[in-house]
Amino acid sequence: MLTLTVGGQAGAGGPEVGLMLARHLNARYVRHLAVRRLARRLDATVDAVSRKELSFSNRWQRVIATLETAFLTMGYYSYDPAGVLASAGAYADLPGTRTSPGEISDGEYVKAVYETAAELASEGNVVLVKRAGSLTLKRFPEVVNVGLFARRDARVARMAKRLGVGMADATDALAALERARLAWFVRMGGGDPADPGTYDVCLQTDWAETDSRVAWRGIEMVRELRPAAALAAMGLRPSPLVEEHPAYA
Repeated sequence: MLTLTVGGQAGAGGPEVGLMLARHLNARYVRHLAVRRLARRLDATVDAVSRKELSFSNRWQRVIATLETAFLTMGYYSYDPAGVLASAGAYADLPGTRTSPGEISDGEYVKAVYETAAELASEGNVVLVKRAGSLTLKRFPEVVNVGLFARRDARVARMAKRLGVGMADATDALAALERARLAWFVRMGGGDPADPGTYDVCLQTDWAETDSRVAWRGIEMVRELRPAAALAAMGLRPSPLVEEHPAYA
């Protein structure tokens, strides 16, 4: 059984190439599922976990988390600092009892991330996108960590396409994403998600016309690291067995 983690530079194509890898390998594509499992492990809402992650790189988010916890404790459940709780679908998913990121300590959050990653890896035949898999699963022999890289202009263009915005807004969004991801990696245990040395296999994504071609090149490189029999068990054929519909990837 083999598990691939997909990371690398922000905007280099993790969700897109990860989806293609899962299809070609007949593997499960795990992106948002990891967050939902993490929320269950922490007995918290998905919304609380997501905002906990944002707080690592955003001082205002940390202030909001502190205020939320204080007002929840005092019973002012309708209080909504900065309007964050009124966002669409904020409480649509309630897997747990903790609804504020301030109720989740940094230590238990980090521990839960590592445990969730190990659980997913133990299931095998998984392509895990983002979630710091290159850190949390570094010592797992059945895991291959794939890093994606691209020129900055190509990454800005991909962000513009993802978000449906102009190049200027995409440039700002990419810079913010880079800061957030670096802060999150540091909190998870150090390292830089844009450091090629973090990964077993590194792929440049801006040379090919399609993400599918990049994925096939990645498979070739992974086969050089792991026995062919391990990949044969994953199918090596197109498959609809992915976690999410491509339109929502």
